[in-house]
Amino acid sequence: MTHSATQIRVGVPLTGGRLVAAARERRYLVLFSANAFARTYPKGHEREGFFKGFRRPDCYQFDGLDAALDSAGFVAAVHYGDYRWTVEDYFDLVQSHPWAWYAAMDYCCEPQIAQDRPLRLLRMAATARMLGRCRAARPAGADARPSRLDPGRIRDVRGMAPAVRLARADRDRLGLPAAGSRRRRHSRHPRGRRCDSAEACSGAPVRRQKHGVRPDRPSPARRFRRFDGLGRASPR
Repeated sequence: MTHSATQIRVGVPLTGGRLVAAARERRYLVLFSANAFARTYPKGHEREGFFKGFRRPDCYQFDGLDAALDSAGFVAAVHYGDYRWTVEDYFDLVQSHPWAWYAAMDYCCEPQIAQDRPLRLLRMAATARMLGRCRAARPAGADARPSRLDPGRIRDVRGMAPAVRLARADRDRLGLPAAGSRRRRHSRHPRGRRCDSAEACSGAPVRRQKHGVRPDRPSPARRFRRFDGLGRASPR
């Protein structure tokens, strides 16, 4: 599903079955949450409920499917307090399928997680450090694969003001941060103004990625033409 240069991906909460088959048959561009592939120890085990590893995508069901992988940072923060898996665990999942692209692990700043500026700054700093760890963990030979780890793009460094993002990116020399995603917030907020402000401060264009687009909202692609991509995922 595309509109002009904007790419819309359909979030699929299950990693197999009729939903995946329907998405493949209709040639949808889809987005999976890493948490959907997570396995836990069964009831009665001494480590009951703890993370056991990732289930690998089924090569037969995923054959011909244009799928991207999200790192599930919001779900990790809300439901578990932090990631249940390591960077190495996550990159095992990344390498298990030729994803259209995959997101770096991040520490997002939604109001449900970071309600004050000091905490947002701490989480943005943690995201910058995590980006470095993800780049270091990327296997040799993976440079040709599309990812959200490329120089000039930083994943989910989103404060409440453009100046904060720019200061963070400048200090860590990580290039311009993505602006305007901030999923699970009301779309009435003037995100375009934030992008304009960031561009004015930096003198360079800001990459835009919008998550959490509601399918029941009218003409989302038309309303968000200024964004490089739209997506919805993060199943529990």
